[in-house]
Amino acid sequence: IEPDYTAAFPKNSEIRAVLTFAVDEPSSALRDHAPDPRSVTFEQQHSFLRLPDNDYQPREFHPRAGIFPHVFFDFAQGHDSDYRQRWLWRWRLVPSDKEAYLDGELVEPEEPIVFYMDPAIPEPYRSTFIEGSLWFNDMFEAAGFKNALRIKDLPEDADPMDIRYNMIHWVHRRERGPSVGPSHKDPRTGEIIHAIVRMDSFRSLVNHDIWMGFRPAAGPDGLALSSEEMAMQRRLQHTAHELGHALGLAHNFIAATHDRASVMDYPVPLVRLDENGYLDIADAYAPGPGPHDKLAIRYAYTWFPDKEAEREGLAEIMSEAQEDGLRFITGGAAQPDGSFPDASVWVEGEDMLSALDRTLGVRQALINAFDDRALDDGEPYSFLDKRFAHVYLHHRTALQGAIKYLGGMEFTYALKGEDIEPTRRIPPEEQAQALDRVLEALHPDHLRIPDSVARQIAPTPFGWDWNGEDRLFQANTGPAF
Repeated sequence: IEPDYTAAFPKNSEIRAVLTFAVDEPSSALRDHAPDPRSVTFEQQHSFLRLPDNDYQPREFHPRAGIFPHVFFDFAQGHDSDYRQRWLWRWRLVPSDKEAYLDGELVEPEEPIVFYMDPAIPEPYRSTFIEGSLWFNDMFEAAGFKNALRIKDLPEDADPMDIRYNMIHWVHRRERGPSVGPSHKDPRTGEIIHAIVRMDSFRSLVNHDIWMGFRPAAGPDGLALSSEEMAMQRRLQHTAHELGHALGLAHNFIAATHDRASVMDYPVPLVRLDENGYLDIADAYAPGPGPHDKLAIRYAYTWFPDKEAEREGLAEIMSEAQEDGLRFITGGAAQPDGSFPDASVWVEGEDMLSALDRTLGVRQALINAFDDRALDDGEPYSFLDKRFAHVYLHHRTALQGAIKYLGGMEFTYALKGEDIEPTRRIPPEEQAQALDRVLEALHPDHLRIPDSVARQIAPTPFGWDWNGEDRLFQANTGPAF
């Protein structure tokens, strides 16, 4: 037991165990990380949280609202059910003045949702993370609350393991990896009682490499955004995305086809060509949340005085969403082996065919212009490998989405009684159009890498070799590109 990290707080107790394992044949990853790879030591944290009182009212789950379900077996249900209860993950948010709230006034909650900033977060990330987190206050106003979400500095005498402090942490890793927004829920009700958002630092290096790959195709005045500006635009959206998870929101992988309807999608920078054929990245990332984020917050957090009012109010919210054409698809259905073209990750566009047309055009302009302007003075030519990878594969996610037209099927999470068509087969003419575009993208002219590019991509120089992390193209040609 590690005594320095074992403690009791008013709402939780923490015990940290130190576990050491001997290793007969250390892996290369272990050799890179452990001081002595013959053994490895882990620290395992055990958290015991006090459950809240019984004044919280669970809310019924709806599959298109965009909120995570809290599902558990309920064997008290009748034999004509599936024995599963489905509620929402959400925080307890109650208006401080219920009468004013019901009269339509914006009211502060009795207890706002407060997150605290990791003191280690540097600028400009710190200000960006705060701004991106507070995007959700506009959404909470749609649910009748003002100042529902607050961001504060962590007090100097506070312990981040104390669950009275919901945290936004700054974390590091030596390779690409996700940021996350997990939370602790009351297992009886789904009420969120604590959350930790972890923002990784490596993501900005990926954004910088993308921007550097763009630079050779810029016009005479350069790109509309600097590398830092594009990275911070991404971080605004990124913070809102992870904070959204901490508020209960699930991924919405069809939002990009509805004018960026949600920060809960996976975005790529939207890149166009201007009238002169130069790169336009002025609108790289959405400047705020979208209408589906508003729907999710309204559905989860609008306060109702009783169950009947709640039932009617939630039905009205979902009816409005249907009239507005808001769609929600999440999970594995958006992966490359899915059947729904519009439900695709890391792509921007009204549909996958127009997205493929646009990205193929941008990709060709990027390839035609690519040279050592994608490097700063003093950088090794091996860095062109990872920067050209983003150029060469600029269209890849749109191509994956277009392939889904072939034998594809659109669908929605429809429930009986809603008068919503559950599925739609992709018409043959749309499939034929998609096949033509896919075959065009696979034509040798599109796959060929110009000799002028290949000649500049050199092996990793002495002193820069870090397990090949600057080389994204996998090959069996040794040091040669």
